[in-house]
Amino acid sequence: MLNVIVSDYRIVAPIPANDQVYNGDSAATKEIVQHVFADNRVPRTVLDIGFGIGELARVLKTNPATTHWQIDGIDGFEKTCQNVALFERGWYRNIWHGLAQEIPQDVLASYDMLCLFDVIEHLDVPTAKLLLKSLLQSLGPNSRLLLSTPLWFYPQHQNHAGDLEEHLIGVPARSLMALQPRMYLVSPAALVGNFVFGKESLAYVDQFQPTTERSFGMRQGLEHMAALGMKADNVLYKAPEVLPLTAAPAAPAAPATPAAPASPMKQTPAHSTVNNELLAMVPATARRIVEVGCMHGALAQAVRQRQPGVHFVGIDIDPDYARVAAAHCDETLAGDIETIDERRLDSLFPSDCWIFGDCLEHLRDPWTVLRRIRGRMDADGCVLVCIPNAQHWSLQLRLAAGQFRYEDSGLLDRTHLRWFTRITLLEMFQQTGWRVENGLVRTLDSPLQPKMLDAVRAFARTAGLDEELAAHDATPFQFVYKLVPN
Repeated sequence: MLNVIVSDYRIVAPIPANDQVYNGDSAATKEIVQHVFADNRVPRTVLDIGFGIGELARVLKTNPATTHWQIDGIDGFEKTCQNVALFERGWYRNIWHGLAQEIPQDVLASYDMLCLFDVIEHLDVPTAKLLLKSLLQSLGPNSRLLLSTPLWFYPQHQNHAGDLEEHLIGVPARSLMALQPRMYLVSPAALVGNFVFGKESLAYVDQFQPTTERSFGMRQGLEHMAALGMKADNVLYKAPEVLPLTAAPAAPAAPATPAAPASPMKQTPAHSTVNNELLAMVPATARRIVEVGCMHGALAQAVRQRQPGVHFVGIDIDPDYARVAAAHCDETLAGDIETIDERRLDSLFPSDCWIFGDCLEHLRDPWTVLRRIRGRMDADGCVLVCIPNAQHWSLQLRLAAGQFRYEDSGLLDRTHLRWFTRITLLEMFQQTGWRVENGLVRTLDSPLQPKMLDAVRAFARTAGLDEELAAHDATPFQFVYKLVPN
């Protein structure tokens, strides 16, 4: 039964005097609440489920952008609901002592945001599933559920002796990513995931499968994240726009009008990491090098330090990247290699080494680009490429889990337009006038790999394919090749 403690900012229940010390150590990134809605100036109502020492209220009420939001709180612990000092701050509009499951659905549906920070891991499996389903059912079309929990079985009974209750479940990352979150952030300190869900996640709620295995530790939690391409980096990742479960009725056809120009796709975030495998393949005799997708010029800087006499040309489609790279290149061009005119392309020759480091997969027609370069390259010239493997076991795992999600970088970089396996990559080289003179593979260091390759073998065996070849081709994360004219 719900007991009202605070009503309309006034304490209405008798609270006995107590010397309770209210403190706690929450690893949830509560600041995520300030990024859920596009306009924080709009008044919002928030239900803080398991409000504890009032950290969420502090975050919202001490930020001028959200201080006008209204916050209600509910907690199942009587001591927590006797925190007079917290209630007198006037942060919470209403406070109830009880369980969220006891709140009527129509009341839950009245909130813009339901927050379940550091709560679900304290419940047993049936209760956790029931609560999550109930909260998702109550969401309106524009409401959100925020949930945070360790993405492993956190041993609270060992690390925080004396806390009110221990953890009863661990929540693997896949169990929450399967619910199609609108956005998520993972804190590296205790591997705590913070997720934002919309009403559409109700359709996937049966995929929420927590574990009671205490052996599901942080290392296993990290492995599960890595297999899904997730990172524990305190970065807020937003999913593409989520379509409604039911399509809206079609609007009457409007007169045809010219389409607005498409805005350019956001480029892969620049980095200053040198691809040492590509660097090692740059010929020591190279006189003029052209790198397509030079980003901030990290490879150019490394090459010129090793070979001071080389003339290095950097090309990048992003003008801001090209401006930064200019500090390390003899020439920089900002533009699209696929639309460069014949005269400008001719001016880049003679050149004896072209580099496409994680670039060909971003092109609309890499076949034509390679042919155009081949037609101008001297017989002793070369092309160096680094390209991701679409057959990698981690990508096969994501497909099996239905988690083919575009990201800012990596195998599923949202700006990748082309996908290649070892076989189709070698076919492209042969079709465009090149042959592989030298090559190597880059692999992903993961304890999951042996188990996943066994699964690849089993799949290939079932399909009547060469299981060892399937495992062999699923191992490289990236291919690095030196191509010479065929």
